[in-house]
Amino acid sequence: KLLAKSDGRRPLFLAVAANEVLEFGKYSASISLESGMDAFIDTLPETTIGLCRQTFTRWIADFPPSIYGSMVVDILCLLCAARHGLSEVELLHLNPRTDPRCFEGSGVPHPDVSLPPFMYSCFYSRLEPYLRATPRQRLQNLMLRDWSMQRAVQKHYFPDQPRAASMWMKVFGFVMAREKEKEFSTGGATGGLQLAADSMKNMTARNAEEKYHSTLSRYFQQMEAKAGRSAWSGRNQRTLLELPFHLIMGRMWSQLEEVLLDLRFIESKFRIRMGHDLIQNFVFAVQAKAPEAARTRKWGPTHKKIQDIHRFVAQNFEKLTEHAGKCFQLAANNADTATLAKVALEHWQKNTIRGSWINYLNKPSELNPLILAMPGHRAPITKVTFTSDGLRLLSASEDASIRLWDAFSGELIGSIQAHLLPILSVAFVQGEGGQNVRGVITSSDWMAVTSSRDKYIKLWDLESSRELRSYRGHVGRVKCCATKVRSEYDEETQDLVRRTYIATGSWDRSCMIWDLDTGEVLHVLGGSSHANTSPNSEGHANAVTDVSFSPDGSVLCTGSDDETLRLWNVMTGEEIKTFKGHDQGLTSVDYSSSGEYLLSASVDGTLKLWDTSEPGGDTRSFFDDSRNQWVKLRSEVVTFVGNMDRVYDGRISADMRSVVSGCKDGTVRIYAAEVTAGMKEDRRRGEFVGVSPRITLYGHIGAVHSVAISPDSWRVSTAGDDGCVRIWDLGGTGTPEKQGHAEACLGISYLPYGDKVLTCGEEGTLKVWDGKEGLFEKQVIQREERFLACACDPTGQRGAVACDDGVLRIYELERAQVLVTQRHTLKKLLCLCFSNGGGYNVC
Repeated sequence: KLLAKSDGRRPLFLAVAANEVLEFGKYSASISLESGMDAFIDTLPETTIGLCRQTFTRWIADFPPSIYGSMVVDILCLLCAARHGLSEVELLHLNPRTDPRCFEGSGVPHPDVSLPPFMYSCFYSRLEPYLRATPRQRLQNLMLRDWSMQRAVQKHYFPDQPRAASMWMKVFGFVMAREKEKEFSTGGATGGLQLAADSMKNMTARNAEEKYHSTLSRYFQQMEAKAGRSAWSGRNQRTLLELPFHLIMGRMWSQLEEVLLDLRFIESKFRIRMGHDLIQNFVFAVQAKAPEAARTRKWGPTHKKIQDIHRFVAQNFEKLTEHAGKCFQLAANNADTATLAKVALEHWQKNTIRGSWINYLNKPSELNPLILAMPGHRAPITKVTFTSDGLRLLSASEDASIRLWDAFSGELIGSIQAHLLPILSVAFVQGEGGQNVRGVITSSDWMAVTSSRDKYIKLWDLESSRELRSYRGHVGRVKCCATKVRSEYDEETQDLVRRTYIATGSWDRSCMIWDLDTGEVLHVLGGSSHANTSPNSEGHANAVTDVSFSPDGSVLCTGSDDETLRLWNVMTGEEIKTFKGHDQGLTSVDYSSSGEYLLSASVDGTLKLWDTSEPGGDTRSFFDDSRNQWVKLRSEVVTFVGNMDRVYDGRISADMRSVVSGCKDGTVRIYAAEVTAGMKEDRRRGEFVGVSPRITLYGHIGAVHSVAISPDSWRVSTAGDDGCVRIWDLGGTGTPEKQGHAEACLGISYLPYGDKVLTCGEEGTLKVWDGKEGLFEKQVIQREERFLACACDPTGQRGAVACDDGVLRIYELERAQVLVTQRHTLKKLLCLCFSNGGGYNVC
């Protein structure tokens, strides 16, 4: 009979039902069990939530509020509100109906209490079968056994609570329900619950939930204060883990700001390896206080402070993880107008600094646009891409692995060793949980397609890390891949069906379009070596380097080393048009969100924006009567210039406001992408329309191979040779052009009186700087030799450098003339200095 219920196959339903049947048997020995049990089972609800609510009703009857007060309600609600459960001792301390001897006069729990009093233990024996232990902490904390029980508590005691409020708990993995946002159905209390309901009738559901979070926050604050140690010593891990969450859920904003802006709190979180949890606290705080502000980015003063300190933690995550004690120094190094510098100054004035620190004089005047840095790959990264909701990030590397990251906290979610050879590209596939892919059932809503040098394309279930399918068809390395989900009309079923396409490009000069579900090749675009090449496709003359679907999925764009872009009909495989204009091979192509424009990046160091409505083909010419000459009509609308080397990747934001490029020289450049009527008119007249970058971002060591822009157009992710994924603020101020040394600075010397500084770089430059403000003044000389050391004479007129070719060179700093060139050895000169009078030099 139990198995015939709606939730009869669920273990939790059977466990709760079994306990109910057991309790019924204890109190019904005088009646016929056979007939009585059947009737009793018939009265049990069909669902787990309904059964749990019936159990709560019975507990209220067994432990009447007239004697036990709100003990049952409080314990259930506290367990539901706790982030990582509560220990028995904590439940005892938090229960207002426990023995008063457990508390001191101030109301602070007594630290020596270890056993619950009699009244509490009676109820705990009833509750114990419905709890599970969480071995996260030293104590075995207790939580309600299942999501269904948590939902039941909410529906029973917070009937008017909107689901949206509980959905914020998703940030920490506490999913109260899996359905879309709806209001919980309203249910009144009956029987023994009436007294508890009357005590809450003047309190809204939100206030009721906030009440328990406030209780927990005050409790953990008291425990930290009771410890009697210096503030945020890091020894009370429970407080560090639980307090921010309960301050947020209890809407205690002033106390939350005080905690999150305390550098000692940040230092303690990193000391006990809770850095990722701290970032989640910041994200959750902003979203929970004002979801609309989080969406529109119109922050108030408190939001701005939390956002600034969130960025500080994310930017310095690696440093704080390795050296948590440097938190104050890193904060003080920010610009004086920055929130972090002001917070550090307050700590200094209050004399709460731990250890010594150095006052940074020539601080940067602009905020660093870097949001996150996520190292982890052991080889260069070839591709990064965001999910459609912007919450996760996927990276592929030459170490043959793909990694899934949390795009807000930077935490590594999972890693898959996907191929035997380097992975060249990766793309997300937004699937449906339970989707059948050639007989294999997926377990998650997200899958990924990878392409590799081993000529294979593989489909992965990201939740279970399973390989769902392997595709093989190219005869060369598979350089790129892209996916698109379309809804198409099926004539057999006379209904819309969901179909997923995969497009791959290879060094064999061909592009293939696959059906994800069947694994069949629908079209081969170009590549004469393939027997099933589409008859109406001429194809590329060189390797296909990138592919991109149009927003509606009807057109596929391919870019190639043959310096052309080609558009193809996805359904027929026919070539639509060709665009030519780059001087060297293409490295990437990208559609705008509207499908009106195409962006291409090239080895020639430029990016070009193309109008897809143009006919394409070769560059055409017309005779301009006003200038009395023939003029070439340019196919591209805009050319983005300013890159010093080849561009490996270029992307256009969804709002069509920004274009981002990743370059071989390790820079990331951001351009304004608005296409004006004047630009179009200039193109029609054959004039070159060039756009220079508005922001240049520095930080990568080596080439930047991949760029990805989040769907909200606020963040840009970059990756390259250094194996580190970086996320930047797309609307940030950027970094001014470098005036320092291009390579390592190996020598430094003060001029007399300390007003000037002389430095030499490994790239062969000698530079003079302002010694007080740290500003660049001039470059004395640049040579091919490497400069390994430098020194200035006591007069401040001459500077000497030690070179790797064994030659000592002395320059007159004012006129940048060589005064002395003397070879000392056939080996490198490592150091040098002047005598006090300046007449001698030792090297």
